[in-house]
Amino acid sequence: MAGIKWIGSNPENPFKHNLPRASALTVLNDPVTKLPVAVMDGTVISAMRTGAATGVAAKYLARENSSVLCLIGAGVQNRTQMKAVLAVCPNVSEVFVYDIDFGRAQKFAEETSASENIKVTPLKEAKEGVCKADVIVTATMATAPIVEKDWIQDGCFFANVAGYEYTFDALKSADKIVVDRFSEIIHRKHSTLALMVIEGLLSEKDVYASLGEVVNKKKQGRETPEERIYFNSVGMGIEDIAIAARIYREAKKSGLGVELSLWENPLWI
Repeated sequence: MAGIKWIGSNPENPFKHNLPRASALTVLNDPVTKLPVAVMDGTVISAMRTGAATGVAAKYLARENSSVLCLIGAGVQNRTQMKAVLAVCPNVSEVFVYDIDFGRAQKFAEETSASENIKVTPLKEAKEGVCKADVIVTATMATAPIVEKDWIQDGCFFANVAGYEYTFDALKSADKIVVDRFSEIIHRKHSTLALMVIEGLLSEKDVYASLGEVVNKKKQGRETPEERIYFNSVGMGIEDIAIAARIYREAKKSGLGVELSLWENPLWI
């Protein structure tokens, strides 16, 4: 399948317009004829795919006995991050969530405690949850760091999903740096890793592996219980197209969707 993901993002949407931060459309094209075969919403696909990437990383990089998850950011994205981590870390029994808006953290905790059947505690201070966490996921629009080096436990798996969320020292404390795609992370220029590379403090040589290399066993994942492992994902459009193609084919099998007329009866104006 071929296709394109078109996504718009406005961080002010949730606060000013009561709308999601990001919205997306996905267009699929037949790879042989090149004709369009489907137009579908890409917002849910994008959110689920991003969460799933961290889930895959946690499967290979988090400790098997991880029991505490700390989420920084109480938006849509951390809902899917939480779902994915819980799917691969079955020993997680407690979740903390921090947001600069404590009311959002409270609402997140109330809703996800019910939907995921697990204790979720909202926090007014990020440090309180991070210091106890085996797994940390940050999904914010931060332009200044939130998580500090001394808060992170040995053996922790910490994921940087969006912006400048970890101090430079926190990243330097990692025994391994794993990414989804290095070039895309640097292109986005948002995450702690990207900023450190831009400032000449790190380079691609400092990245231990891509997630694909770990999954395909070209590189080892977690090797000791004490390792601190940092994961930076920025997302890859190819993942969205792969998921959209699967949804399209399942919809065709089930007779779902609406067939559109594109050019059969054109109006010549």
